[in-house]
Amino acid sequence: MAQYTKGANGCIPLVAQGEAYVGFAWGHDSLKQKEQGNLPITVVFPKDMGFEIGCASILKGAPHLEAAKKFIDFVLSPTAKQINAKNRYRYPVRIGVTMPAGVPPFEDLKLAP
Repeated sequence: MAQYTKGANGCIPLVAQGEAYVGFAWGHDSLKQKEQGNLPITVVFPKDMGFEIGCASILKGAPHLEAAKKFIDFVLSPTAKQINAKNRYRYPVRIGVTMPAGVPPFEDLKLAP
């Protein structure tokens, strides 16, 4: 370990600048920075890796329940999934969302059982 960075993605510029040979970062952030910054890095998704799915929820007793329901409906909508894919390079939880160039198809990832 050469250096601990402040955040999970602090290693990306270090690898891109040749200050480190390898780094561990979120896949979607690595792909986004590589594509948008034209970085000379290779993003590898190891075989049998794990995967994290973000979430949203409504708390019991929420003071604005109807607004919260509308927000959740939007978050799960095709429009929101497309915005998230385009801007954050995150895989959607629904099918039919076009991912940015350079993002491997989710189906090609070999996740741990």
